[in-house]
Amino acid sequence: MHPTKNYEAVADAIKLLGAWAHVQKSVWYVKSEHTASTAADKIWAAMDANDSLIVADVTNNTAAW
Repeated sequence: MHPTKNYEAVADAIKLLGAWAHVQKSVWYVKSEHTASTAADKIWAAMDANDSLIVADVTNNTAAW
């Protein structure tokens, strides 16, 4: 499977998580009720297999990637 680089789909998945800010080209801040793990799963669904992701819960100091 060839990567599609559908950044719009990834951005849409991030925006659906809650209040958001697009801080830099590939850096987002999102205030969400989802756990880091659940948020990562939702974003991964829109990503290519060769992409990378880190989701950090900065409230509780937990992370998933």
